[in-house]
Amino acid sequence: SLAEGLYDTYADRNSLYQHIDQMFYKQWDFPAGMPDWVMKVVSTDPADTILTTVRTFATVKPRFKVMPMLPNEANRQRANEIETAIAYNFKQAGRRNDASVVWDVMMSAALYSEVAAQVIYLPYQEKILEAMGKDTRRVKAAKRFGDFAFIIHNPANVYPEWSEYGLEGVLTVRVQSVDEFMDSWGAIS
Repeated sequence: SLAEGLYDTYADRNSLYQHIDQMFYKQWDFPAGMPDWVMKVVSTDPADTILTTVRTFATVKPRFKVMPMLPNEANRQRANEIETAIAYNFKQAGRRNDASVVWDVMMSAALYSEVAAQVIYLPYQEKILEAMGKDTRRVKAAKRFGDFAFIIHNPANVYPEWSEYGLEGVLTVRVQSVDEFMDSWGAIS
């Protein structure tokens, strides 16, 4: 019932995202009753605008800023070390597949004005799979590119639950084939 409630709460948002997708992918049909002599011409302007935005900003190297806890040299040095570690791990995670993390973030931001990113700490994922008695070879191999993996979700598939204290939980709907599920979680016993 909680999932159904979140789905209903975000119905208008998802309807908007569906219309945005239809514009971007140029999905448009004639209204009923149009004469045969009228030619269908679908503008590429929405897709061109989004792709121009993504191409412009996805080429900019991301900068990470961590504010020091106190205004002294030791804290500034520690903040710089953390910034360097974040930049390194972000770059390593981006090497994991063909798609650039920055490209995916910019595409989501340009299309929906929202980014839903999931960061997976691979050593913890490996620990969970071991506790479940699952094969951990794929996670161990993935760690060659650092300890973190990023999944950029379509925001229409992410349903956050908020309270006055902040984010309480997130429901993510993800349609997968059996093979995709087993690649992540192993065979179901």
